[in-house]
Amino acid sequence: DIKAMLEEYQKWFEKKRTTLLEDFFTYLSFPSISTDPAHKKDILACKDWLQAYLKKMGMNVEVWETSGHPTIFASSLEGGEGAPT
Repeated sequence: DIKAMLEEYQKWFEKKRTTLLEDFFTYLSFPSISTDPAHKKDILACKDWLQAYLKKMGMNVEVWETSGHPTIFASSLEGGEGAPT
């Protein structure tokens, strides 16, 4: 039942609200302006932080080096067969 799922998610969110918001604002604090070469270090620092954060969440994380900036690909197949993706 969708209502029960939403209530469960809301309880989970409220329990973790402070940590989730702190993490979100940490992510937003990186001055990772990709069009400005002066921010190359910031982009790489953001990539490192996001890679570690996603791994901590249990995601499989790959960093794809490109001729420009690196790309992060994260996935999780923990939902089981037949789970929505």
